[in-house]
Amino acid sequence: MRLLVSIWVRTLSIFIVRIIVGRPFTVKKFTRPKLIEFLATCPATTIAMEACGGSHFMARKLEELGHFPKLISPQFVRPFVKKQQKNDFVDAEAICEAASRPSMRFVQPRTESQQAMRALHRVRESPVQDKVKNN
Repeated sequence: MRLLVSIWVRTLSIFIVRIIVGRPFTVKKFTRPKLIEFLATCPATTIAMEACGGSHFMARKLEELGHFPKLISPQFVRPFVKKQQKNDFVDAEAICEAASRPSMRFVQPRTESQQAMRALHRVRESPVQDKVKNN
């Protein structure tokens, strides 16, 4: 039995979960606390997410629960979007498809200190870019 959970983050509070067991699947919506509560009761499984700031937090949380989070760069998910309209369900389906590919390259989840350092660099980067634009 194969169980794959793909999470797509539309806002910080809404998650779409697509569970695939063989061919049939279900789609559920969760808030962040309810999702963590739901996944705490599930057996260890692979969880694929599109990489973004919030997904690194979720990946760390899911590792604590014993799951195997996999982050996919958005540029690798985009080719698997089948429909023109962009919504949570279409993106969740694309993440599932991308994660099931054996040749897919995944992003390593960042630690809290790595994310803090990246935020610091971004804050510094903004005035530097403004200065370069004005010269």
